[in-house]
Amino acid sequence: MSDYKTTRDAAGTITTRYEKMLRSLELDLDALQSDSLLRALFELLDTVEETDGGKKFRPTVIRSCRSDHVEKLDQIMRQLRSTLEEKQNE
Repeated sequence: MSDYKTTRDAAGTITTRYEKMLRSLELDLDALQSDSLLRALFELLDTVEETDGGKKFRPTVIRSCRSDHVEKLDQIMRQLRSTLEEKQNE
């Protein structure tokens, strides 16, 4: 019965402990799904193939004709990769 005890947050919204637990689980699942999607993105971007002539290349790329966007994107991707690696090592 204690799971149905109600509380009121700063906005005045009344919730039960059970609802809070469900919301917390939903956030955890969203985070796991986001991590999974980011790992899949990096897997695609990290794919290296080889031509018949032996030259290696990455078939999947993200491009921009704006050099400042390329720099920002590079920083973002490095931070995302670092965050994923830290989570994986926990």
